[in-house]
Order: sequence, then structure tokens, then C-alpha cells
Amino acid sequence: IRDLISHVEEHPNREFAIRDMLASTANQISLLVELQDYLRESLLGFRIPPLPTELSGRKMYSFMDLHKRLHDLLLRTTDMKSLLKGAQNEHLTLSKMIAAVSRSALEDVARQTTVNTDGLVAASVIEARNGQVMDVVNLIFSGDFLFSLINRAIGATDAWAVEYEQEWLISIDSTPLVTFAFHVAVFYIWFAEGR
Repeated sequence: IRDLISHVEEHPNREFAIRDMLASTANQISLLVELQDYLRESLLGFRIPPLPTELSGRKMYSFMDLHKRLHDLLLRTTDMKSLLKGAQNEHLTLSKMIAAVSRSALEDVARQTTVNTDGLVAASVIEARNGQVMDVVNLIFSGDFLFSLINRAIGATDAWAVEYEQEWLISIDSTPLVTFAFHVAVFYIWFAEGR
């Protein structure tokens, strides 16, 4: 499992397989702990039979050395308990490692999301600036259109003819400041009504 965790980036679904293996390992460790407890309780409850009275029974009894064997079995169950405690600690360490890998992967996703969001924000700022530029261009074209429309409505032409009858318009056109003020007034009226 440790080797799989160290190479988890090589395959995207490996993390799920590792989590399944860790769950199975936790279940097996739990069963082994229960088995060890059962064995220890059985050995603690075991009573060595008394020494037989006949000679052959005594020889066999001394040959079997039941007290030493019981002591060895109790010692092995204590060792088994220590090994299972180590296995539980190893399982906990591996669980923390896979959690760290998951957290790292999640941080990478969050980092990429932040980068993408920053790109979208920058693009929307550029789009807003382009929209403002387009508003100004539309305003200029609309003002030009309105001026041409008003110019045609009052019967004027683009080039003032000498025989043109409306002298007041010719005098307005010949004064640059008045012409500028007239254009500004037309733009203001159009802009105020357009909003």
C-alpha cells in the first residue's frame, strides 16, 4: 500500500483502490485483534492438569513441560498484541498519507480554479473596457447620425451654398464655438434620453 501511495499520481483511480485496500486492512487488523484477545483469554483460563500418579504419566508430564509451554504461548500472544498494535499504527500512518495526498490533490484543484477564475476576471475586465470603447464609438456615430438627420431636416446640405436661404444657420456654421456647443447639446440630449 505504501508503494501505491508513493505512485498515486500515475493513475487517477488509484486513490480509490488504496482506500479500499486500507478499509480491508482495517477490517483484517480488527479481526486479528479479536482473535488475539480470544487466544489470550483462552490461555489465561487454561488450567494445567495435576501431575499423574503413575510413572509413565509422570515421565510424559515432565517431557511435555506444560508450564513452560503455557508461559511461551502467553508470551507469544503478548508479542502478537505488540505486532497488532504496530500494524494499527502503520495503518493509521498510511491513512494519514493518503489523506495528505488527497489534500494535496484538492489544493491543486483549488489552485487551478483560482488561476482559471483570475483569467476569467481579467477577461471580463477587458470585455468591460471594450464595451466602454464601443459605447463611445456608438455615441460618436449616433451623434454624427443625429447631426446629419437634423441637418437634413432643416434643409441644409453638407456644403453650404451661397444661395442658401437660411442665413442664421450659415452664421452658426461659420462660428466654431457655436458649432461645437450645438454638437455638445445634441449629444447631451441624445445621451440623456438614451439612458
